[in-house]
Amino acid sequence: MNSLALLPLPYYLCVIVLIVFAWQAWLVRDQGWGVPMLVVLGTVGAWYLCDPLYNGYKQYIDKFGAERLSEAWWEVLIFLISLRIFVPMMNRRINGTLALRGSCILQAIKSGLIDTEEFQNQITVITKLLVILWVGLMFLALLRVDFDYQGLFFPYLTDKADPWSRDRIGGGIDAVFAFANYFQSLLTALFGVCLALSKRFSTMMLAGIVYLLAVPFYIFDRTRNLMLAVLLPGFISLVTMRMKGGIVIRLAVIVVAFMALESWMKFVIDNRDLGSISEALKSGGDQSLDLKNRKHLGFNMFEELGYINLFIDKGTYQVNWGARYFAEAVNPIPRVLWQSELQFWWCSCLHFHGDDRTGGSEFWTDLWSCCGGLTYGCLGSCSGPSGLQGKRYLSYVPLCHRLGTNLQYGARYHAAGHLSLYLRVVDVECL
Repeated sequence: MNSLALLPLPYYLCVIVLIVFAWQAWLVRDQGWGVPMLVVLGTVGAWYLCDPLYNGYKQYIDKFGAERLSEAWWEVLIFLISLRIFVPMMNRRINGTLALRGSCILQAIKSGLIDTEEFQNQITVITKLLVILWVGLMFLALLRVDFDYQGLFFPYLTDKADPWSRDRIGGGIDAVFAFANYFQSLLTALFGVCLALSKRFSTMMLAGIVYLLAVPFYIFDRTRNLMLAVLLPGFISLVTMRMKGGIVIRLAVIVVAFMALESWMKFVIDNRDLGSISEALKSGGDQSLDLKNRKHLGFNMFEELGYINLFIDKGTYQVNWGARYFAEAVNPIPRVLWQSELQFWWCSCLHFHGDDRTGGSEFWTDLWSCCGGLTYGCLGSCSGPSGLQGKRYLSYVPLCHRLGTNLQYGARYHAAGHLSLYLRVVDVECL
């Protein structure tokens, strides 16, 4: 209650605007942009509007100052308004006449498309193709870890193996290993979707066995985003298309799954600095009283926004207007093909104040120790109080990509369209 009295006017404006925009998105949920808009608004509400209520706004005032926090709330408000303006506009620009046809995904859910023979045939074909790709990738992974199959497929029995490890600043064929790492997570997520959508016993068994072999690699990892990337697509497919119960049953399943996942993620956060997650699970984890009473460490997105504004105001970080667009565009190019790409990307992201490398090092030390690194959340890579920058505009790209996937799926109801859509739902963290 004390936090509510301390919160400034722009915070309450954000709450009002978010509720109004969420209601508008709900009214057009049958259109291609309604549901994605609701997901983004829900993420903003949870990450930013609930942060000061959960962690206490008083400590943020003591740390950053009331004026700087007020400016941060204006930034959140600008994001919400610009999101509402540009998303329907981009939906019409990307999809053209298809925008008038509504969401074919929702139509497929209502019509029970999953029960059709054609749909199940497509799921079976996709599952078999994925198995071929996964077996080939896992053979290379086993070669990389000297056939440590337990560390690769059963990390809960021993320490987790890392077949795609490389230097932080890579070179040579490290780009191939980076691609293999992402491709492995993609295949794992797709197996989860195939398991959820398949109704043929043989296909379910095939997808289920591979998924149970593949997913522990991420469950016993230290990073939460990869856990969500391999778990959410299948779970969303299960709740939206496979389950036949009403909204009450589905909400109950979502709540139970959320509580289970939240408990596991808290366990990982509390113990990942003490050793492997498998060893922590066997020993019961850290049982200290201070740890049990500590709040969730990952629920501080607004605090990170405050830190970013603080660094900008102090001159520790200088906003590089426009350079980040080019840096993000060329980032997929392997450094072995373009040696200067790394230097450009690094400078465009950090833009050190002056030429003193020690100052840059201190910047990163302060940043990581204070807020766990520059997050790429809803407003993670934002600018100072003057407006939007870099990632905040780029955040519309994955959202609009989902809009296109949703609508351009068309009248064929291709299974691949479902898989692509559900994978892109997990991109919410990048918004």
